[in-house]
Amino acid sequence: MKLCIFNVKYSPNLGDGVIADCLEAALRRHLPGADIQSCDLAGRTAFGEGLNRSRALAMRTLDMTPGPLRKLAVSTLLRRLTDTRLIPHYRSAVEGVDAVVLGGGQLLADADLNFPIKIDAAMTEARKAGATVSVYGVGVSKRWSTQGRRLFQAALGADLTYVGVRDRASAENWQTHFGAAVDAVIRDPGVLAERTYGPVVRPARERPLIGLGIAHPSTLNLHADDPGTRSINYLDVFQKLARRLIDMGHDIEVFTNGAHDDEDFAAQIVSRLDDAQSGGAVTLAPPPGTPKALSLRIAGYDGLIAHRLHANIVAYAYGVPHVGLGWDAKMPAFFASVDRSAYVLGGADQTPGTIASALADALENPISDQARAQVAEAADAEIAALAERLGQTTTEPDSADGARALHDA
Repeated sequence: MKLCIFNVKYSPNLGDGVIADCLEAALRRHLPGADIQSCDLAGRTAFGEGLNRSRALAMRTLDMTPGPLRKLAVSTLLRRLTDTRLIPHYRSAVEGVDAVVLGGGQLLADADLNFPIKIDAAMTEARKAGATVSVYGVGVSKRWSTQGRRLFQAALGADLTYVGVRDRASAENWQTHFGAAVDAVIRDPGVLAERTYGPVVRPARERPLIGLGIAHPSTLNLHADDPGTRSINYLDVFQKLARRLIDMGHDIEVFTNGAHDDEDFAAQIVSRLDDAQSGGAVTLAPPPGTPKALSLRIAGYDGLIAHRLHANIVAYAYGVPHVGLGWDAKMPAFFASVDRSAYVLGGADQTPGTIASALADALENPISDQARAQVAEAADAEIAALAERLGQTTTEPDSADGARALHDA
C-alpha cells in the first residue's frame, strides 16, 4: 500500500509536526511494509520553510485590514498560490497512491478560506489519482463562511472511507456541516509522543523547573473562541506569575512551539523579567527546531504552563503535570478527554494567582501512569482501526477504477 497523509507537518508550530510524526509512526506499526508519507498542505517540505519569519508582520498587517478587504486579498493570493505552486505539489504527492488521509490538527477551519481552498484542491488531486480518501484526527470548527462551506463540502461531502474527529464538538460540527455522522471520536495522535520519541528521565534538581509555553497575542486574538483572552495583558500576567513561581521555589524556562512570532514574544517576556528580577531563575529556551526536540524538551520539565494545545498534550503523554491557558474550544475538550478539566483555565481565570494555584495543585496530584497508558492504548487502537479500514478498502478489486469513475461523474 502507498499512503499519503495531507497535513501541516512542517508548520512553524511544531505541535502540528508532533501529530504527523505520531500518526505516521502508528500507521507504520499497523501497516507493516506500507509506503507512508506526509504532504504539507502549505507546500513545505522541511522545517523552517515558508512564512515563519515574516508571519508576525503579515499578521499585524492583516489585523489592521478591514474584514471584507482582508478576505478578498487573502483568498485572491491563496488561489494564485494554489494554482501555480500547490496543485503541482499535491499532484506529485498522490502519484501512484492507493489511499489519502486528511489529518490531523484543526484543519477544518475557515480563516480567510485558507484551509477550504487548499483542502479542496488537494482532495481533487487525490481523487483524480484514484486514491480513497479518509479524514482522521481533525478538529472541525463551528463557523464557516458560505464559500468555505461550499469548498469543504465539495472536498469531503461524499465518498469517504473513514471519518474520525478529535472531540465531540468537532463531531457535532461535522454532523451540522455535512449532514452525516462521523465514524468515531478519537484521541489526538499526539498522546503517543512518548511511544514515538522514546522515554525521558528527568534530572534531579534542587528547584523544580517549570516550562512556560508562550503564544503571541495576535495568534490568540485571531483564533480565540474565548473573548476573555483578548483583554489580557500577557506581559503583565507572566511577569507577576514568574514572581509567584520563583517565590514558590521554582525555576522557569520560557519556551515556544517554534513559531517565530511566538519566539519574539517569549524573548520580550524574558527581557521584561530580567529588568524586574529573576536572579537567574528565568531563562529563555532556544527554538526547538523539530517536533522531537520540542517533545523531549517538554518531557524534561517538572511542570508546565502553556497556551498551545500540543505543548499540553505532549506534557500529558510524558506525565508532566500541566496547566493549560485556554483560548479556544479544543483546549478544554482535550483536558476533559483525559479527566483533567480542573487544570485548564479560561480567560477570566488567567490571573497570576489562579495560574500558580492550579500548577501547585497539579504538582501535588500527578498524572497517573496507568491513566496515561490507557489513553495511549486507546489512541493506538483507534489508529489500528483506521489502518484496518484502509487495508480493506485498498485491497478491494477495482477500487481505484471506482474512485476515478466517481470523480469523473
